[in-house]
Amino acid sequence: MKPEPLTEDELVHALKAEGESACNYYETVIADEQEKAIEYYDGKPFGDEVDGLSQIVLPDVAEAVDYMTISVLRLFVSGDRVVEFQAKRADDEGALEEATEAVQQIFMQHQDGYRVLHDWLKSGLIEKIGVVKSVMVTEETISEEVYLAQGGEDLALAPDNAEITDNGDGTFRVVVREPRQSRYFYDYTVPSEEFRFSRRARHEDSADYLAHVCRKTRSDLVEMGFDVDTVYELPMGDDVLLTDGRGIARDEDYDPQWLANRQASMQEVELWEEYIRIDADGDGIAELLKCFRVGDKLLSSEIVEEHPFTVFCPFPRPHRLVGDGLADKAMDIQRIRSVVARQLMNGMYLSNMPRYWLPESSTNENTISDLLTVIPGAPVRGKGDAPTALNSGFDIGKSLGVLEFWNGERESRTGITRMNQGLDADTLNKTATGTALMQAQGQQYEEFIARNFAECVSRMFWRKYRLIKDAGEPFEVKIGGTFAQVDPSQWPDEPDMVIRTGLGTNRKDQRIAMRMQLLGIQREGYDIGLTDKETLFNGAAGIVKDMNIGQPDEYFVDPRNAPPQEDQPDPEIVKAQMDAEAQQAKIAGDQQAAALKLQLQREESAQKMELARDEAEFEAQLAERKFQFEREQAEARMMFEAQMAREKARTDAAAQVEISKNRPGGSLAA
Repeated sequence: MKPEPLTEDELVHALKAEGESACNYYETVIADEQEKAIEYYDGKPFGDEVDGLSQIVLPDVAEAVDYMTISVLRLFVSGDRVVEFQAKRADDEGALEEATEAVQQIFMQHQDGYRVLHDWLKSGLIEKIGVVKSVMVTEETISEEVYLAQGGEDLALAPDNAEITDNGDGTFRVVVREPRQSRYFYDYTVPSEEFRFSRRARHEDSADYLAHVCRKTRSDLVEMGFDVDTVYELPMGDDVLLTDGRGIARDEDYDPQWLANRQASMQEVELWEEYIRIDADGDGIAELLKCFRVGDKLLSSEIVEEHPFTVFCPFPRPHRLVGDGLADKAMDIQRIRSVVARQLMNGMYLSNMPRYWLPESSTNENTISDLLTVIPGAPVRGKGDAPTALNSGFDIGKSLGVLEFWNGERESRTGITRMNQGLDADTLNKTATGTALMQAQGQQYEEFIARNFAECVSRMFWRKYRLIKDAGEPFEVKIGGTFAQVDPSQWPDEPDMVIRTGLGTNRKDQRIAMRMQLLGIQREGYDIGLTDKETLFNGAAGIVKDMNIGQPDEYFVDPRNAPPQEDQPDPEIVKAQMDAEAQQAKIAGDQQAAALKLQLQREESAQKMELARDEAEFEAQLAERKFQFEREQAEARMMFEAQMAREKARTDAAAQVEISKNRPGGSLAA
């Protein structure tokens, strides 16, 4: 029978059937195990505790998960390239170098890449699987431009939507706001209770059905681009997340009734983002269909090339999407060790506070009170025979021996030994070889999980590569210490990928030592043509990155960015040219020296003439001043002498008159 295109109702029916099957598989097989692992990680009681006795819970699961998270995560956030895109053709090498840097920077710098890796890894270690969703988000922003206009033509050129403010001094403040759409590439860690998949799925890329089930407000759906009227007609109804123990435990204060009474835009509905392989168009070939659904209402559907999910499992199992987590290997040990530890503590309690056999004939009104009041050295009042302790001697060594046995079991299962956590008290009594072997054995687990995680990171990077390439929007990225314009539309469609993490040689101290040794060999090989400047720079750049002391271009010159060197001429010709240039320089120097000497002589002669002229002028001025001074002195002297003569004459005349007045006998002339 020839296939027919599916109607909307038929598609919704198929989606709901797959969703119900996936939920049933998750709730009956996976959910309880994940919830139990989380309880063990949190160190919650086992439920069989007895009042008055020890209720200690040893954190074996938490210790194993936290140690492995720290140990593996540092390999991915140390600044190294986790994944590299490699070209299949020589022409694509430069573009894929840009792609490697671009994807790495977008993941780590344009979002909280560290938190994404941390939550993804830790979720897988505890809950068997960790899920990351890689998407492209288009966000609308407002760009603002402010400038000063002088009026007249400047104002006439302002856009119609400009805000113009008169400054009062003949100038105007112009503000232009324009909406702008920007594309961002985000990775979200999906809680495992929100992820659904077909029970037949062996790998996320080959699964027939995958879904992300989450709660969204009506406002969120409108922002996602769905029709407003359709969104506000959607019923709230019951959903799977409200009945899931994991979801309830995660949101303890979640009150569905309170949410139902909220303003309509903030009411939440359960949104199913589903990816199903189905022949919806009736061409006889099943395509991957992306659908958004709320209950029985299909909001949208479209054919896509791939889904956005990447699933990490620390201990994969063949032919299954869900394998084992690190918590699975330590939960029973946590249970056993906690029971033994409780018995150990109870034995110590009973040894310090034993129970007694107390005959009635030995008691009085104070005996019971004295026995229940434990005070060192205090007497117990009674009569007759003394009370007898019921418990036998406490042997703490047996409990410690059992705990040590299960310590060894935990180390062998998780690979986390006391040797790779730090030195224990007996390390000095162990041989160096034995210690190294124990550390290497523990590191095998770390390297195994790191390699599995790196494979998942590479798949996630591949999805980001496809998203960025399909967007095709040019942007700038820093490559080799300099910014370069990148056009992702020119990237190759199917590059190779190389994983650099989890190969057993990714410890920095080891890599630095090996790189230093290799750099010495490269230097020796440079003289005989085995290496060139680019390979030497790569070796030095690797050391700088491993040391985490900055960028390689801060310490070395990348020969690929250096200006091209011209062909070297014949040394004999160069020597002859240099000799000719030296002779010409000597002749030119002699000519310059002679001209300079003549110039100096001319300047000296001119200076002497100028000095003689200045001396003559100075002597003439001095003689004139001397003559003027002497004339002034002569005139002053003549005036002084004339004045003195006049004074003398006046004095003499006055003396004659006075003598004639005082002379007796009359006039002498008679």
